[in-house]
Amino acid sequence: MLSAVDYYPFGMQMPGRVFNGVGYRYGFNGQEKSNEIKGEGNSYTAKFWEYDPRLGSRWNVDLKPTVGISDYAAFANNPIFNADPLGDTLRPLTTHVLRDMARKTGFTGTGIVFNRKVGKAFEMIGLYGGGFGSENTTRFTSTERSYATAGTSTSVIPDGVRSAKKIQIRLIPPGLKTSIYPNSSFAEVKAVNGVISLSSNNHQIRGELDALKNTAGGKAGVGTMTFITTANTVIGPDVIEYAMANKLKVYQVFSFQETDDNSIHFSPPIPLALPVNGKNVPIDVTPIVKLVDIKFGYMLNPRWVRPENPKNPDVEEVEQ
Repeated sequence: MLSAVDYYPFGMQMPGRVFNGVGYRYGFNGQEKSNEIKGEGNSYTAKFWEYDPRLGSRWNVDLKPTVGISDYAAFANNPIFNADPLGDTLRPLTTHVLRDMARKTGFTGTGIVFNRKVGKAFEMIGLYGGGFGSENTTRFTSTERSYATAGTSTSVIPDGVRSAKKIQIRLIPPGLKTSIYPNSSFAEVKAVNGVISLSSNNHQIRGELDALKNTAGGKAGVGTMTFITTANTVIGPDVIEYAMANKLKVYQVFSFQETDDNSIHFSPPIPLALPVNGKNVPIDVTPIVKLVDIKFGYMLNPRWVRPENPKNPDVEEVEQ
């Protein structure tokens, strides 16, 4: 036996419950101990960080920032749930990185067949990561898509659908009033190297926004469209302008690769268009896209790829 140690949550050794073989320098989570700095087991070293387990604090700024967590915190202040063996940064998950991850994970095939497999896997992960759960199968009619496609496509099936919520302050009696609007929050998962416009995928996005504005939540001003995307996917200005004109909220969730374990993580929903003083305004996402929620990681697995929904003509795939 080389080592037998009991630890407090952040890796501080419990006095009297430590045994290490001569020259063995590894401790909590396999981190290398820097005993020369602060004594036995009081400082850990990894490729991208140094931290003190007694304080649960890093010496350097965290390269993997977390929303609402200090840049000097270790394990996002939750060492039971999170592990960060290298202390490194999340890598933006572009379509190229996604395809590379899929090949290394065991996805097979080439061309469109391969791209569709990876696209379906990313769709499933994205829906769960974005809080929408399983794939939607409900069809929504769209007059605007029908017009734009000369009647060849008359409806849409958003990837994800859930209820929208509206919370208002109530004066009499004092309190909050919560209203629930079924089927008024849509999600689209896109792995595209480029711009998503109203006309994308045979006017699919135009059709979904048209259908969304006609839901109960859309009519009440709380209809929400969330795009869950790879890091190099851009939501076009025509999409934002359409949403603003119809009082719809638009969010984008970006994806990242955790280089420690090859898992996929998602940012919080970042607003692209929100109502301000009764009017929808576009939001500049540049300062906040780097804020990343690392609480949950999702793994690509070719065994998880389900057959495509035969009711949905809008086939998703990873685009070049």
